[in-house]
Amino acid sequence: MGDYSAEILWFLGAAERLSRGPQSTTAVARQLSVRTPDASKELKRMEKAGLIKRHLPWCNQGLNFWKRAGGSYDE
Repeated sequence: MGDYSAEILWFLGAAERLSRGPQSTTAVARQLSVRTPDASKELKRMEKAGLIKRHLPWCNQGLNFWKRAGGSYDE
C-alpha cells in the first residue's frame, strides 16, 4: 500500500478506529479534518485494486462506506 498517500492511509486507519463503526467518507473526513481534494479518486483506485471495500447501505444509497479489504469489521 506504499503507492498511496500517507493521508489516505491515515484516513482509513482512523476510520476503522472510530467507535461507531463505518461511516460515510465525508463524515469521517470532516471529523478528522482531511482536506485532500482528490481523496475520493484515491479511494476509488484503492477499491479497484482490491485494497478496500465500499458499502452502500440500503437505508441511504447516497453514502459511501469504506473499509480495508480483510479489515476489522464483521461482514
